[in-house]
Amino acid sequence: MRPPRLPPLVALRAFHAVARHRSRIQAAAARDGSATAVSHQINLLESVLECRVCERRAQGVSLTADGEVLYA
Repeated sequence: MRPPRLPPLVALRAFHAVARHRSRIQAAAARDGSATAVSHQINLLESVLECRVCERRAQGVSLTADGEVLYA
């Protein structure tokens, strides 16, 4: 039996920044990166965890119920 795959640390850090700032752009600025890179890391995290953690909106980002649990 294969052990479960853990998410990459860089993806978790990107998620933490997004959850704290509730914005990909502000999270990218805090991490000295681009909003596109942050989005890619969130997508990677969601594919590893097999669930949605963020809802992207024009006004920013909101966390799903799974995202709130992960952030806590």
